[in-house]
Amino acid sequence: MAQIDNEINLIVKKLKSLEFKYSAEIKTKRVLKKASRIVVDKLKDNTPVDTGELKKSMEFLPLNRSKSSVFVGPNYRKGGSHAHLVEYGHIAKNGKRVEGNPFIFKSYEQTKGQVLVNLTNELKLLQDKFEKQL
Repeated sequence: MAQIDNEINLIVKKLKSLEFKYSAEIKTKRVLKKASRIVVDKLKDNTPVDTGELKKSMEFLPLNRSKSSVFVGPNYRKGGSHAHLVEYGHIAKNGKRVEGNPFIFKSYEQTKGQVLVNLTNELKLLQDKFEKQL
């Protein structure tokens, strides 16, 4: 598990260095979104449905804190404000414990290997593109 996480982090670092070198031509967020689209799709597949609002809220989140990161999860402004209650569980109004359904963690575990493959492929495509220019 940690090995895949470390490999993903290494690829993101390589992507950042390529972006620095070819900043005008590489849009890191676009590459990361393309590689991690599978996570959004798997989140939607794994989201438990009551009203459907939580499932509809799963998307790439519009956080502009970082140029080299993308965030995936429930958009609280679009009906996902109770995702943490579904993920971890909660105490209902009647006092009984409602068990969590860790659909977010499950989605991450199911897709991280494919994200690594996708990132590797995207990095190779970029590398090939820039090697041709040299």
